[in-house]
Amino acid sequence: MVLRPLNAILPEWLQLPATLALVPTEYKLTVAFVILVVTLLVRPTGIFKGASS
Repeated sequence: MVLRPLNAILPEWLQLPATLALVPTEYKLTVAFVILVVTLLVRPTGIFKGASS
C-alpha cells in the first residue's frame, strides 16, 4: 500500500489501520476503467505532449 511506509513516522495515536483501502476490492476494476475513460475524454490525443513519430 502507498501509505504504509508513513506508519514509521506517524505518532502512535495516528497509526493507519492495516485494512485501510481507498477503493473497495470489488470496485478496483471499475475505478481503473473510469479513470481510463475520463483520460480519453479529456486528452483524446494522448497524455504526452509533442508530435508523434
